[in-house]
Amino acid sequence: MDSALDAGLVAQIREWLARGKGSAWITGHPGSGMTMMMQALVDELQLEAVWMTPSMPRSRAFLRDVCRTPRAVNGRRKVLVLDELDVVLGNESAMVDVAHVVKADWAVPVVCLLKATRGTRDHELARKASLAIHFPPPSPQDMARVARKVASEEGLQDSNIVDLCRRAPPGDIRHVLQTLRFAAPVAHIRDHTVLTADAVAAVFAEASSVMQALDLYWAEAGAVSSGVWEVYTQACSTIEDAATYADYASNADLVDAAIHSRNQWGLMDFYGCLTTASASIMLPKARVALQKYGVAWNQKYARDTKIKNMKKINQAVVCAGCQPLRYDGMASLRDIMSGLLTDREAFTALCRSLGLALNISMSPEDDDLIVPDGPDDSDKDLTSTQAQSQFRLWLGSARTLVPPAIEFPDLKRDWMEHPSVSSLQQYINKGVRPPCRDIWDAYIAAGFPEDALKECFARYEAWESLPEPAVLLKWLGG
Repeated sequence: MDSALDAGLVAQIREWLARGKGSAWITGHPGSGMTMMMQALVDELQLEAVWMTPSMPRSRAFLRDVCRTPRAVNGRRKVLVLDELDVVLGNESAMVDVAHVVKADWAVPVVCLLKATRGTRDHELARKASLAIHFPPPSPQDMARVARKVASEEGLQDSNIVDLCRRAPPGDIRHVLQTLRFAAPVAHIRDHTVLTADAVAAVFAEASSVMQALDLYWAEAGAVSSGVWEVYTQACSTIEDAATYADYASNADLVDAAIHSRNQWGLMDFYGCLTTASASIMLPKARVALQKYGVAWNQKYARDTKIKNMKKINQAVVCAGCQPLRYDGMASLRDIMSGLLTDREAFTALCRSLGLALNISMSPEDDDLIVPDGPDDSDKDLTSTQAQSQFRLWLGSARTLVPPAIEFPDLKRDWMEHPSVSSLQQYINKGVRPPCRDIWDAYIAAGFPEDALKECFARYEAWESLPEPAVLLKWLGG
């Protein structure tokens, strides 16, 4: 196993896992490879790992059942891995269940993986564990060694790996690799001058539609890592000239490389990518695009479909300086799509100007949305200058739709310090959601029943995706 983590400490974990007894409390820096290290050890020792993260709510009974039988149905010894446990350290009810498992003498070893902080290293459960290990941040040299190997396997350029490792957050090799994966297609595009006016015109001349042109463009520019969401957010801080791009055509390489995926993510991720890419390069345009194509989502859709994508979008929305999206039934997703298609010419200009590839499909099985081919005249190609001009006109007409970001500092302070039904009602009266920070503890302190909160969490998967306060208050019986 090739890892940037301390080899001696990894050996201790291997020996402990081989014995298969008790609990381990392992802390380290984000992105240093603890989860990958644990996966490699599990495979090496031929164990059957039961992985759990904070996004997978489980009861104490479930944890107890996992730990009672030492072997899985395939005959392998089991190990319970509680990953990202630091996320729930402040959640008293969740930690009661964790403590029950960590302190008990089960037949199955229990591994707790946490981000290194003073609170995690000195936690009471760390003293109760049979093995407590803290991984210091890997040195830039060790990070570079592993990064070079991965870069070589993936065909990435590695000329500046050492410098990236020096500038990365302490021990965060994941940051380095994501930056390399982002930089590769950008460098390829620049090397081949794909974004010159003549080159773009040549590519589009071969296509019968905007969508086909974008596919041809990407066939020439090369594929991008499927983790483009994380890649872009990480890489924006390291690409020094990203903020200096003012012209749409000039920054199309950055936006393209950040948001394009061959995996046909679907409409929700398209909006998320659009707002995220826009946030770092053209903040005002992000708000306009958001208002134009994603201001409201149907509550049923939010409840019954891919809620994780809703969280992504709201993260991008907040990053763009806008209010979180609302899920109160103002408009259904299909209504939004219908409006988008009626403004196909402006949307074509948007696609051309920002280089957005709309690979959205629908099948009877998954009931995803589809963007059908429009009439021939709606697919008429625009020159780069025409596209930019039309997009600017469209932005001007849409700008009046953008509401200002509203802050209520006194109300926010009251809610965060003294959460109550009355302070929640004030947010309802103003038509905005309360802050999501520490929201579990806030709702508990406000007197909402924990069982109802757990039901909410199970349906929405993330507090950032909860509905409007009025809907939530009704849910919780307030």
